[in-house]
Amino acid sequence: MSTRKLLAHYEGTPLHLDIRSVLDRITESLEGDITIAPDWLSEHFGVLSEDRVRIDPEIWEQLAGFIERREIIRATCQSFDGRIADYELHPFHLP
Repeated sequence: MSTRKLLAHYEGTPLHLDIRSVLDRITESLEGDITIAPDWLSEHFGVLSEDRVRIDPEIWEQLAGFIERREIIRATCQSFDGRIADYELHPFHLP
């Protein structure tokens, strides 16, 4: 997969800048063409286009940390009709 294709897939997400920074460092240290196979990314991250969702980078970092540490998120949510419920979330994939 080319770096351009990889970056385009994650554009508009906080992960985009992280990936770009890593790839820039790799590129600076190597000569010639560089290709990567980031299969590990597709296992834990998916991307919704920016027009569908705007993700706060701070929240993205927190959720990525929960996934990395395999921690449960406890949340209280209120529905549009006013009902309040407690949830235990077991995150394993970011949209």
